[in-house]
Amino acid sequence: MIKHTSYEEYRKKVGEGLGIDVVIPVVDTPLGLNGNTSKETYEKIQKAIKKRTINNIYEVYEV
Repeated sequence: MIKHTSYEEYRKKVGEGLGIDVVIPVVDTPLGLNGNTSKETYEKIQKAIKKRTINNIYEVYEV
């Protein structure tokens, strides 16, 4: 989802009730993804996915 979804599309889904709270273990800098994620953090996560610098996701909580 994140790799192909713009921040604006993500925020729309959150507004429609998407409940997500995960820690994305980017090498050396874990990043959180939830309803309060900034555009800057979202784009960092997208870059990490594209560069393949993400370790295994170790916690996922969906509402």
